[in-house]
Amino acid sequence: MAVAAMSAKIAIEGLSKIFEGRERDFQALDNISLTVADGEFVSIVGPSGCGKTTLLRIMAGLETPSHGRMAMRRSGKSSGPISAMVFQEHSLYPWLRVIDNVAFGLEMRGVPKAERHERANVLLQMVGLSKFSRHYPGQLSGGMKQRVSIARAFANDPEILLMDEPLAALDAQNKVLVQDELLRLWEMTKKTVVYITHSIDEALLLGDRVVIMGSLPGRITEVLDVPFGRPRDLIDIRAEKAFSEISVHIWHSLEAEVLRARTLDLH
Repeated sequence: MAVAAMSAKIAIEGLSKIFEGRERDFQALDNISLTVADGEFVSIVGPSGCGKTTLLRIMAGLETPSHGRMAMRRSGKSSGPISAMVFQEHSLYPWLRVIDNVAFGLEMRGVPKAERHERANVLLQMVGLSKFSRHYPGQLSGGMKQRVSIARAFANDPEILLMDEPLAALDAQNKVLVQDELLRLWEMTKKTVVYITHSIDEALLLGDRVVIMGSLPGRITEVLDVPFGRPRDLIDIRAEKAFSEISVHIWHSLEAEVLRARTLDLH
């Protein structure tokens, strides 16, 4: 799905990132151009070290590009922040109860306690954690903590969600559960999502498009449309022939990049 830069929610053009070192500089990203539509779910896959997280951190304003530009367009409909980031490891405050962790961003924005707790309770119900609202993070499993992190991101009502392998640390059963809950939340809110993952299956299960990145330096090698309708049944689409065909295509693309990187390392 091509997105005109003028109407894009996120527009990245000719973006490069160079980290300065004592002996030599390291180029993490080279000439990245990408547009993401309002309400689109874009998955990014690539080999380790290809700059996926660096790209996401630039989108979040945590890093500055060396060249090129990145712009996010506000809709004007939301009073929330333009973006929020969800990391691979949960970043909950251990001294706050679950409900107050979810409502933390709202508290920082001055939302009254009753209102922020009401919004937090709705989201906790959606991720199946209503019964744990008065618990502390240390009393939760890893999967439950990450569901709280996702609920907190949605509670703060950002226009764009930037997600850096948020389910990577979960076991297979918890991952399927949280994938399903994440999709349900996204389908209800239609947030714009940029989602980094090492899992080809996950990229296809969740995304409208899959961006494939190569490394040394990081660049976009291909962008694929995902041909599955919504809402999605995560079990059913795995059985479709197209799912296997696209998975194999992405795998071969990533394999070629890993082999290319090894060849460069030898020289």
